Amino acid sequence: MTRVFLLAHYDPQGKAGEGVRYLIRALLPLGRVIIASDCAVASSEWDGLDVDVVYSKHHGEYDFGSYKRCFAALDTDSCDVLYFLNDSVAGPLYSLEPYLDRMEALGSPAFGLVWHPSRRGNEHLQSWFLGFRKEVFRSKWFRDFIMGVGPCSSKEEVCQRYESGLTRLLRLKGIEPKALFCAPGKSIYNRALAYWRRGLPFYKKAAYTRHGGCMGLQIRRILKHSDPLLSEAERKDMDRIYGAGFSSRFLKGGHLRMFARLMNYLTEKIWK
Repeated sequence: MTRVFLLAHYDPQGKAGEGVRYLIRALLPLGRVIIASDCAVASSEWDGLDVDVVYSKHHGEYDFGSYKRCFAALDTDSCDVLYFLNDSVAGPLYSLEPYLDRMEALGSPAFGLVWHPSRRGNEHLQSWFLGFRKEVFRSKWFRDFIMGVGPCSSKEEVCQRYESGLTRLLRLKGIEPKALFCAPGKSIYNRALAYWRRGLPFYKKAAYTRHGGCMGLQIRRILKHSDPLLSEAERKDMDRIYGAGFSSRFLKGGHLRMFARLMNYLTEKIWK
């Protein structure tokens, strides 16, 4: 069985950071990797990685815009299972192949790592790790949806139009998407340690700046038990993007320090 991974990349400094390089190295033994960036990236940034880079400029269409550009460059007859994923997450924290096998065995031609439930009718597969079988990605309706992706003014608009929109389209076509994990509300952002303990092989990098850095203890515990190469990669990216010494400050401290960071964040938010 042939797998292809379409990877949506973004970096505020236009780099192929250590974290995304770690992710790509984990993917390459499992299938072909095609990359599109929503930022200008020098081709030399990808040196040493056997990947196909199809776009390296700002396009303003977020991850679905990068998926669109990767998909346009793909001969869909060349693969059996197609994955969409982006680099908003750190990992994999565990060997990835068993998760692919489990998703592909869920009994649906559309699947993902995480399902986002909702009482407001916008439940969806989270778009940072999606998978599709041939009956989906070779269909005209799927191609029309992906190739119809356009600019969005915010991530919220992306979620409504494309993330939730894709799930609605799948159901309209009689396909019930399935996932390995369920993450209601903002729990995928706020409970990284709990999901790691349940076996989720990634955490969202938004944890580094979320709520004043109060998730530093959770991330420290995850990285302590992860591949040292991943821990080093994420630390390097933190310090490159957020400033020298950021990773040490972020990962330092116990429950009291994390609580203090949260209180400072909430106080500043109230008084703004």
